[in-house]
Formats: sequence, C-alpha cells, structure tokens
Amino acid sequence: SRSCDLIDINFNNDDDGESLESGAYVSRQWRDFGFVVTAIGGFTPGNYARLFDTANPGTNGRGTPGLASPAGSPPLGNVLIVQSKNQDQPQASENGVITFTFLNPIDEALEIGLLNNKEEVIIRVTDSSNNVVDLIVPRNPFNIVTTVPINVQFATKIEIETNGPVGITEISVCQDLSKTPSPFSLAPPVTDTPSAMPSNS
Repeated sequence: SRSCDLIDINFNNDDDGESLESGAYVSRQWRDFGFVVTAIGGFTPGNYARLFDTANPGTNGRGTPGLASPAGSPPLGNVLIVQSKNQDQPQASENGVITFTFLNPIDEALEIGLLNNKEEVIIRVTDSSNNVVDLIVPRNPFNIVTTVPINVQFATKIEIETNGPVGITEISVCQDLSKTPSPFSLAPPVTDTPSAMPSNS
C-alpha cells in the first residue's frame, strides 16, 4: 500500500512557519514543501505571484472586492493572485496563470481552493510521464471557496488559468517527506524575494 504525509498549505506562512506579509510578491517561500510558485499575466515581476489580504479587499478600481473573506467562515487571510497591471496596491488581474512546479514528483495532488471564480477556471496538471489532465471548474457567482479535487498521482506541475480576478486559498498534497530529496540539493541557493523592488513604471 502507498503511504504519504498529508500537507495542507495556505499562504499565510512560509515553509518555516513564519508569517507572510500581505502584498508581498512570492515564489520560493514553500521550497521545503517541495514546490515553487510562478505567475504570468498582469504585473508579475520575476514571474512572482502576489499575496492578497482577504480581510482588506479594497474597492473596485483600488482592490478586488470579490476576494473578501466569505462571511460566516473562518478568516482566510492571504490568497495567491496574479497582480493586475498599473496598480501599486494589491489587485487581482482579470487574466493570468499561476503555476505550482514540484521539485520532485509528489505522491498525489489532492485539491486546490479557489475564491471568486466567477468565470470558468482551467486547471492543468502534468505528471511525471508528461500526461496532462485538464480540469474545467464551473463558474461560481457566490462569495464562497470552491474546493477542486485534483487526485492526480506523481504530479510535477499544476497550472491555474484564472480567467478572472481569482484567488487561490490553499493547496493540499500527499507526499512521503522521508523519501523526498531536499529541494536545496537540486539547485543553488536562491532568494525568497525579487532582486529589485517591483515597479509599475
């Protein structure tokens, strides 16, 4: 039988358990969990995604009200977004792709949480044999988290095509951490933040 460790990852803390500041651009903060995050579309310096504070979603034109933490549920805190163009404050882009790249194939990608998917979202999962599974997530006009089952074994990459100002609330994977080589042995040390402050100019 196959055994692995269930890992639920939100975007309020890094892989050391340190709190992450809302508005930060992020990519490699979860390397010890075996993955890095990249983004394209909108404003993505160094192909970094951005953290958005669901407790302070802002207003139309200066934020993304649809990314407010759902009423009556535990606060979400930070979600991952593709930052929109020409905005200093956090604001989700109308289009973009966020990618989770696994440094070693994971035993199983279990699920992903989405917020504000008012249009169809496409999730594309690639496994270690280069098989690709496309998941179409129906639009959800309500301010609730959509939990999307993935259930793909030995995934190497998960791409989320947002098709709107979507936030990613969490990712759940199953990984045998005792048999997983440290990601630090696979590449030279890298920093957790862009080499220069992002600029919209």
